[in-house]
Amino acid sequence: MMIYFAEIFILHFFKNMKAHTLWLSIILIVSLSSCTTSPLEKDTEILTGQIKKIQVDCGGWGLKADDELYELVKLPDNFKENGLRVQMAISNRQDLASCTMVGPIVEVLSIQRIEAL
Repeated sequence: MMIYFAEIFILHFFKNMKAHTLWLSIILIVSLSSCTTSPLEKDTEILTGQIKKIQVDCGGWGLKADDELYELVKLPDNFKENGLRVQMAISNRQDLASCTMVGPIVEVLSIQRIEAL
């Protein structure tokens, strides 16, 4: 008796496999699309300071803020100027590592120049 029900289930499943595949695809797409976040939904912070060229090891660019030196990721080319005063929105990137190891690695989300008085 049990084998009979298993055979019916298997035949029914494979007969309607296209419908099952469609529903599974829809569920997968909806669940994966809800996993992404926009940059503004991340843990953001506003920092003010000076852009600094990092001269140790492999080099790079940093922000010398009041409290510490941050290593910058995704700094636009037009802001790569040593001593430039800026204000920026950043996101902490604890998932990254760096050979310079000068401070926390942060991703630049937005940036603007601060004009000298």
